[in-house]
Amino acid sequence: MSHRKSLLSAIRESDGEALARLRESASEPLSLSGETFKNAHITGLRLEGIDLSNTEWSDCMFDRVRFEGVDLSGSYFVGSTALSTQFEGGTLDNASFEGCVLRRSSFIACSCVGLELADTEFSDCTLAELALDEVDWHGVAFNEGELRQLQGVSGSLNRVTLRGVKVSDFDTEELELEHCSSTVESQGVPAGFVLRQGRRQRL
Repeated sequence: MSHRKSLLSAIRESDGEALARLRESASEPLSLSGETFKNAHITGLRLEGIDLSNTEWSDCMFDRVRFEGVDLSGSYFVGSTALSTQFEGGTLDNASFEGCVLRRSSFIACSCVGLELADTEFSDCTLAELALDEVDWHGVAFNEGELRQLQGVSGSLNRVTLRGVKVSDFDTEELELEHCSSTVESQGVPAGFVLRQGRRQRL
């Protein structure tokens, strides 16, 4: 079995021991660039050192997965759920999250040029130390959690909602904002966000 097939099997089966053996035996960096994952349930894996650029993750479940230092540029997450999953110190350039749910997860010190978020919900998540360059976020809800040290360089935020989120040092001056709002519980409401009191009424 090739390293690529073995690597696919290890990830799909959440086999950390097999993944460790592949790292030890590989003569070149491990790569699954361009691979497609559908309905995968991945639990407790550390995926550092693997090239996952231009991958597609459709209707997948991530539970305590660590994408630390991973190249996810051009990747596409659709209809997927992430629980206690870490995206830290890696590359998310031109990556997309569409129709996803993330809970107790973190995006810290990643490169995220062109990052697209669409119809996606973050609950009790942390986004920190990010430069928002050429981003396109629309239909995004942040519930609880924390946003800190976010530098808006270029791009647009449309229908982004902050509910009970702790916000510090979120510079939105260079971003185009439309229909963005924050609840009164949020701390440090970013410029351009409309302050809302209470819950939105369901129509």
